[in-house]
Amino acid sequence: MLSLDLSLPQIKSIADIKATIKKKAENTPPGQWISATDYNDFTLREKRHPTRRELDEVAPDNPVVLSHRGLHACVLNSQALKLAHISPETPEPPGAYISRNINTGEPDGLLVEMLPFIREKVMPPVTEEELDKGINTANQQYLAWGLTSLQDATFVNDIKRWQRYRRLKRENLLQSRVTMMAGTGTLTEFLSNGLTYGSGDAQLRLGGIKIIPALYRIPCTRHRTN
Repeated sequence: MLSLDLSLPQIKSIADIKATIKKKAENTPPGQWISATDYNDFTLREKRHPTRRELDEVAPDNPVVLSHRGLHACVLNSQALKLAHISPETPEPPGAYISRNINTGEPDGLLVEMLPFIREKVMPPVTEEELDKGINTANQQYLAWGLTSLQDATFVNDIKRWQRYRRLKRENLLQSRVTMMAGTGTLTEFLSNGLTYGSGDAQLRLGGIKIIPALYRIPCTRHRTN
Protein backbone atom coordinates (compact mmCIF):
# COMPACT_ATOMS: atom_id res chain seq x y z
CA MET A 1 0.00 0.00 0.00
CA LEU A 2 3.02 2.30 0.34
CA SER A 3 4.51 1.37 -3.05
CA LEU A 4 3.70 2.56 -6.55
CA ASP A 5 0.74 0.70 -8.04
CA LEU A 6 1.55 -0.97 -11.38
CA SER A 7 -1.72 -2.86 -11.78
CA LEU A 8 -4.54 -2.49 -14.27
CA PRO A 9 -6.25 -0.36 -15.41
CA GLN A 10 -3.69 2.42 -15.16
CA ILE A 11 -0.71 0.31 -16.27
CA LYS A 12 -1.08 -1.37 -19.66
CA SER A 13 2.46 -1.34 -21.05
CA ILE A 14 6.12 -1.11 -20.12
CA ALA A 15 5.97 2.49 -21.33
CA ASP A 16 3.36 3.13 -18.63
CA ILE A 17 5.65 1.54 -16.04
CA LYS A 18 8.56 3.71 -17.16
CA ALA A 19 6.45 6.85 -17.00
CA THR A 20 5.31 6.00 -13.46
CA ILE A 21 8.86 5.29 -12.26
CA LYS A 22 10.21 8.42 -13.97
CA LYS A 23 7.66 10.64 -12.25
CA LYS A 24 8.54 9.13 -8.88
CA ALA A 25 12.29 9.43 -9.50
CA GLU A 26 11.97 13.13 -10.29
CA ASN A 27 10.76 13.69 -6.71
CA THR A 28 12.97 11.13 -4.95
CA PRO A 29 16.47 11.93 -3.61
CA PRO A 30 19.32 10.06 -5.35
CA GLY A 31 20.12 6.77 -3.66
CA GLN A 32 16.67 6.34 -2.13
CA TRP A 33 14.81 3.16 -3.06
CA ILE A 34 11.79 3.24 -5.35
CA SER A 35 9.42 0.32 -4.87
CA ALA A 36 6.54 -0.57 -7.18
CA THR A 37 4.19 -3.54 -7.03
CA ASP A 38 1.69 -5.67 -8.95
CA TYR A 39 2.96 -5.46 -12.51
CA ASN A 40 1.76 -8.39 -14.64
CA ASP A 41 3.72 -9.44 -17.72
CA PHE A 42 0.66 -11.29 -19.07
CA THR A 43 -1.45 -8.13 -19.24
CA LEU A 44 1.27 -5.77 -20.45
CA ARG A 45 1.08 -4.87 -24.12
CA GLU A 46 4.60 -6.27 -24.67
CA LYS A 47 3.79 -9.61 -22.95
CA ARG A 48 7.14 -9.63 -21.15
CA HIS A 49 8.91 -8.39 -18.03
CA PRO A 50 10.62 -4.98 -18.00
CA THR A 51 14.44 -4.99 -18.02
CA ARG A 52 17.11 -3.34 -15.90
CA ARG A 53 18.08 -1.08 -18.81
CA GLU A 54 14.53 0.18 -19.27
CA LEU A 55 14.40 1.08 -15.58
CA ASP A 56 17.86 2.67 -15.79
CA GLU A 57 16.58 5.02 -18.48
CA VAL A 58 14.05 6.60 -16.13
CA ALA A 59 15.72 6.18 -12.72
CA PRO A 60 19.50 6.04 -13.16
CA ASP A 61 20.26 7.44 -9.70
CA ASN A 62 17.87 5.36 -7.59
CA PRO A 63 17.71 1.65 -6.81
CA VAL A 64 14.40 0.37 -8.19
CA VAL A 65 12.52 -2.86 -7.48
CA LEU A 66 9.33 -3.92 -9.26
CA SER A 67 7.40 -6.74 -7.61
CA HIS A 68 5.39 -9.07 -9.83
CA ARG A 69 1.74 -9.49 -8.84
CA GLY A 70 2.43 -13.15 -7.91
CA LEU A 71 5.39 -12.16 -5.64
CA HIS A 72 7.52 -14.95 -7.12
CA ALA A 73 9.43 -12.59 -9.41
CA CYS A 74 10.83 -9.08 -9.33
CA VAL A 75 12.81 -6.76 -11.59
CA LEU A 76 15.72 -4.63 -10.40
CA ASN A 77 17.58 -1.83 -12.14
CA SER A 78 21.37 -1.57 -12.20
CA GLN A 79 21.59 0.40 -8.95
CA ALA A 80 19.52 -2.20 -7.10
CA LEU A 81 21.45 -5.13 -8.62
CA LYS A 82 24.70 -3.52 -7.46
CA LEU A 83 23.40 -3.16 -3.89
CA ALA A 84 22.31 -6.81 -4.01
CA HIS A 85 25.82 -7.79 -5.21
CA ILE A 86 24.35 -9.54 -8.25
CA SER A 87 26.73 -9.57 -11.22
CA PRO A 88 27.60 -11.90 -14.13
CA GLU A 89 29.82 -13.83 -11.68
CA THR A 90 27.04 -14.42 -9.14
CA PRO A 91 26.28 -18.17 -8.94
CA GLU A 92 22.74 -19.37 -9.46
CA PRO A 93 21.00 -19.34 -6.06
CA PRO A 94 19.49 -22.62 -4.82
CA GLY A 95 15.78 -22.68 -5.59
CA ALA A 96 15.92 -19.37 -7.45
CA TYR A 97 16.80 -18.01 -10.87
CA ILE A 98 18.70 -15.00 -12.20
CA SER A 99 17.68 -14.17 -15.77
CA ARG A 100 20.74 -13.34 -17.89
CA ASN A 101 21.77 -12.22 -21.35
CA ILE A 102 22.34 -15.46 -23.25
CA ASN A 103 25.56 -14.17 -24.82
CA THR A 104 27.24 -12.20 -22.03
CA GLY A 105 25.76 -13.73 -18.87
CA GLU A 106 24.89 -10.25 -17.62
CA PRO A 107 21.78 -10.22 -15.39
CA ASP A 108 18.91 -8.50 -17.20
CA GLY A 109 17.15 -7.51 -13.96
CA LEU A 110 14.58 -10.30 -13.67
CA LEU A 111 14.92 -12.40 -10.50
CA VAL A 112 12.70 -15.39 -9.77
CA GLU A 113 12.01 -16.50 -6.16
CA MET A 114 14.41 -13.83 -4.82
CA LEU A 115 12.01 -11.11 -3.65
CA PRO A 116 12.26 -12.20 0.02
CA PHE A 117 16.04 -11.89 -0.20
CA ILE A 118 15.79 -8.41 -1.74
CA ARG A 119 13.26 -7.20 0.82
CA GLU A 120 14.88 -8.78 3.88
CA LYS A 121 18.59 -8.46 3.11
CA VAL A 122 19.06 -5.64 0.60
CA MET A 123 16.39 -2.97 1.01
CA PRO A 124 16.29 -0.81 4.14
CA PRO A 125 13.80 -2.11 6.72
CA VAL A 126 10.32 -0.62 6.89
CA THR A 127 9.91 1.62 9.95
CA GLU A 128 7.20 0.96 12.53
CA GLU A 129 5.50 4.20 11.45
CA GLU A 130 5.45 3.12 7.80
CA LEU A 131 4.21 -0.32 8.77
CA ASP A 132 1.36 1.07 10.87
CA LYS A 133 0.37 3.44 8.07
CA GLY A 134 0.44 0.69 5.44
CA ILE A 135 -1.52 -1.80 7.54
CA ASN A 136 -4.14 0.76 8.52
CA THR A 137 -4.55 1.74 4.85
CA ALA A 138 -4.89 -1.93 3.89
CA ASN A 139 -7.36 -2.43 6.74
CA GLN A 140 -9.65 0.27 5.37
CA GLN A 141 -9.47 -1.30 1.91
CA TYR A 142 -10.27 -4.77 3.28
CA LEU A 143 -13.32 -3.44 5.12
CA ALA A 144 -14.48 -1.56 2.02
CA TRP A 145 -14.37 -4.87 0.13
CA GLY A 146 -16.15 -6.71 2.94
CA LEU A 147 -13.11 -8.84 3.82
CA THR A 148 -13.50 -9.71 7.49
CA SER A 149 -11.05 -12.64 7.79
CA LEU A 150 -7.45 -12.83 6.59
CA GLN A 151 -4.66 -15.42 6.61
CA ASP A 152 -0.97 -14.48 6.77
CA ALA A 153 1.04 -17.25 5.12
CA THR A 154 4.42 -15.51 5.19
CA PHE A 155 7.05 -18.24 5.56
CA VAL A 156 9.22 -16.24 8.00
CA ASN A 157 6.42 -15.51 10.49
CA ASP A 158 7.86 -15.51 14.00
CA ILE A 159 6.91 -14.65 17.55
CA LYS A 160 7.85 -11.01 16.94
CA ARG A 161 5.26 -10.75 14.17
CA TRP A 162 2.68 -12.44 16.39
CA GLN A 163 3.31 -9.80 19.04
CA ARG A 164 3.07 -7.08 16.40
CA TYR A 165 -0.34 -8.38 15.33
CA ARG A 166 -1.45 -8.29 18.95
CA ARG A 167 -0.42 -4.63 19.15
CA LEU A 168 -2.21 -3.80 15.87
CA LYS A 169 -5.34 -5.45 17.21
CA ARG A 170 -5.05 -3.68 20.55
CA GLU A 171 -4.66 -0.29 18.83
CA ASN A 172 -7.52 -1.06 16.41
CA LEU A 173 -5.29 -0.57 13.34
CA LEU A 174 -6.36 -3.93 11.89
CA GLN A 175 -9.97 -4.95 12.41
CA SER A 176 -10.36 -8.01 10.16
CA ARG A 177 -9.80 -11.34 11.92
CA VAL A 178 -6.35 -12.83 11.30
CA THR A 179 -5.08 -16.40 11.20
CA MET A 180 -1.29 -16.36 11.18
CA MET A 181 0.69 -19.37 9.95
CA ALA A 182 4.01 -20.13 11.65
CA GLY A 183 7.22 -20.46 9.67
CA THR A 184 9.03 -23.79 9.86
CA GLY A 185 12.22 -22.12 11.07
CA THR A 186 10.42 -20.34 13.91
CA LEU A 187 8.13 -23.11 15.16
CA THR A 188 10.20 -23.66 18.29
CA GLU A 189 9.76 -19.97 19.22
CA PHE A 190 6.00 -20.42 19.33
CA LEU A 191 6.21 -23.69 21.25
CA SER A 192 8.56 -22.21 23.85
CA ASN A 193 6.06 -19.41 24.39
CA GLY A 194 3.22 -21.89 24.92
CA LEU A 195 1.63 -21.23 21.51
CA THR A 196 0.37 -24.10 19.38
CA TYR A 197 -2.17 -24.60 16.59
CA GLY A 198 -5.34 -22.71 17.48
CA SER A 199 -3.76 -20.50 20.14
CA GLY A 200 -5.15 -16.99 20.42
CA ASP A 201 -8.74 -15.83 20.18
CA ALA A 202 -11.43 -14.99 17.64
CA GLN A 203 -9.54 -11.90 16.45
CA LEU A 204 -6.04 -13.40 16.19
CA ARG A 205 -5.20 -17.09 16.15
CA LEU A 206 -2.24 -19.25 15.23
CA GLY A 207 -2.92 -21.52 12.26
CA GLY A 208 -0.88 -24.15 10.46
CA ILE A 209 2.76 -24.15 9.35
CA LYS A 210 4.02 -22.55 6.12
CA ILE A 211 6.65 -24.84 4.57
CA ILE A 212 8.84 -23.41 1.81
CA PRO A 213 12.56 -23.74 0.99
CA ALA A 214 14.77 -21.02 2.43
CA LEU A 215 15.41 -18.75 -0.53
CA TYR A 216 17.20 -15.77 0.90
CA ARG A 217 20.53 -17.31 1.97
CA ILE A 218 22.08 -16.60 -1.41
CA PRO A 219 25.83 -16.85 -2.04
CA CYS A 220 27.05 -13.78 -3.91
CA THR A 221 30.37 -12.40 -5.13
CA ARG A 222 30.40 -9.35 -2.90
CA HIS A 223 33.81 -7.88 -3.69
CA ARG A 224 36.28 -8.37 -6.50
CA THR A 225 39.94 -7.42 -6.34
CA ASN A 226 42.53 -7.23 -9.08
